[in-house]
Amino acid sequence: DWTLIKLKTEQDVKDSKEYIGSFIYNTLLNKPNQKVRGKLIATIDRKFYKEELTHILHEQSKYYSELCDKTMLDKCLKALYPNNEAHRNFRSASSLIRFIIDDVIYYQRPLKSKKSEIANCQYETHKVIINGKETQAGVKCIAKTNPIFQEFRWQIMLVL
Repeated sequence: DWTLIKLKTEQDVKDSKEYIGSFIYNTLLNKPNQKVRGKLIATIDRKFYKEELTHILHEQSKYYSELCDKTMLDKCLKALYPNNEAHRNFRSASSLIRFIIDDVIYYQRPLKSKKSEIANCQYETHKVIINGKETQAGVKCIAKTNPIFQEFRWQIMLVL
């Protein structure tokens, strides 16, 4: 099962008390023929990679003062978000390291709604007033595999 493999992999990394990169490196030193993808690391949360990158960048900030520079963060925010002042203000409270990790390397856009692609229910409608006229509008469907739909469908079948 996928989730059990994922949990086992994550537990192995936690038990080793190492970051993911050093865990892979030390395993390969001990077993040079070990296959990494699919065997050693089948699947793992991105938080393990983020933790390692955070540690690396904090170590690098000791040698590169630019990683701690607030003006560098402001320049980056203005370049990346020229029209989004709310997000610039939100990110300006954090550090350049957090900005690099969360907004540059591991950025994930929010999911978009696909409500327009969902069909209207064939069994249920409601009244809507558009431009002073009363019309019937469909209610958005749920998936046909959803147990609620199955129960509703059986109720309709029994009535018919």
